Amino acid sequence: MACPETLSRPFVYKSRQPQKTLFYQAIQKELETWIVSCREDIPHYVEEEFRTFLKCGILSYGFARAYCKECGHDFLIAFSCKGRGICPSCTTCHMARIAAHLVDHVFPKAPVRQWVLSFPKRIRYFLHHDSSLHSCVLNILISSVEDFLIQSVLEDFRKRSNLRIGAVTFLQRFGKALNPHFHFHSCIIDGLFDEDGLFYPVSFSKEGIQCVQEKIRTRVLGLFQRRGLLEGDSASDMLEWEHSGFSLHADVRIEAKDRKGLERLLRYCARPVFSSERLQGLGEGFRYILPKPAPDGQMVLHLKPQELLNKLAQLIPPPRKHRHRYHGVLAPNSPIRHKIIAFANQEPASLTAIKEENSHPLLNIPPSSIPDGLKSRESKKPSRASLYRWALLLARIFEIFPLICPKCSHPMRIISFIQDRHSIRKVLAHINEPFEPPVISPARGPPEMEFDYSQ
Repeated sequence: MACPETLSRPFVYKSRQPQKTLFYQAIQKELETWIVSCREDIPHYVEEEFRTFLKCGILSYGFARAYCKECGHDFLIAFSCKGRGICPSCTTCHMARIAAHLVDHVFPKAPVRQWVLSFPKRIRYFLHHDSSLHSCVLNILISSVEDFLIQSVLEDFRKRSNLRIGAVTFLQRFGKALNPHFHFHSCIIDGLFDEDGLFYPVSFSKEGIQCVQEKIRTRVLGLFQRRGLLEGDSASDMLEWEHSGFSLHADVRIEAKDRKGLERLLRYCARPVFSSERLQGLGEGFRYILPKPAPDGQMVLHLKPQELLNKLAQLIPPPRKHRHRYHGVLAPNSPIRHKIIAFANQEPASLTAIKEENSHPLLNIPPSSIPDGLKSRESKKPSRASLYRWALLLARIFEIFPLICPKCSHPMRIISFIQDRHSIRKVLAHINEPFEPPVISPARGPPEMEFDYSQ
């Protein structure tokens, strides 16, 4: 992603230059040393994530060229790494894309409640490393909430058959202190749907949520006991604890008409593992400002460079594993899914038509920011609803449209993608940009120990 220059009008796209950030420089300096020191313990996908991050946003590895046909102004857009774990730009892009897709094309205009389920430390390790196990636990959560919602509807409605839930669950592997903390964020429609797609709202109290938590705790501990992950005595003891470590919160509710609030909630659920803006330099190490006080009141996390990489490596999700899942009527194979999502927002219209209507529900930017005659390829519907284009995503996040010429305010378009090494050097030399990528520091040896040979 890139940040807009907001100090002048019109808005100007400005390359983010990651090599100047503290986080990039930390990885650039410490990566090789860290890999050598713990080579046998690093999964291949973790090393690949760090190495591709060092290429993200660097013009020396290739770029696209945006061009204005009216005045000839152009600028370069560096390629992204599309990383899943540590890249602040790509993970933010993923967060915005998922939230936009779910709001515009999946969730119907119905109230949505967030159900957050966390687990005791004793069983988090198994959930973090066993995908089949956390799938079973997730099924327990969804089925328990669905049974509870069915019991909460009116008696006349309860007699109808095949009442189903609609939900999307985000699998979060991290805590606020950069610690492994596997838990679920389930955005569940506050009601049920029958086989005809009719919606039945529900009403319940906090006492009912507590009953759901107890049911989930009993079923999860029973699952762990059957799989031999917990001994019978341990499971029984955990059932008797007053504070067992299981926690189910469902206080956040978004009304049906609050689509912006729903998008904010979904962005929070799909947020990156950490914020590079909270990372500060401190001598030879770093300090990470926590978003909320830790249980012991700590607000700052002091880390050495190697400790920072160790923590981030644990939070990188494994490849080919889903980070969010669909349930009930929102599941891909649901026979009534097409009926439910038909009540979501309409498909994004063209930018020209949006200006004529004097509103812009997709980009959420002032109509005056959209120039007359803007009929670029960005206005066409993507081949798939989830594939939001780069410019539209940037506009949705920063409320500006980047492909508008800052000189003549005419639309710009991307005319080429430069990947050939010779062409890259030629273009960057012409605009006085460095054509060599940032140098990755070589691995350092262990510090030499000083001995007193006089003894």
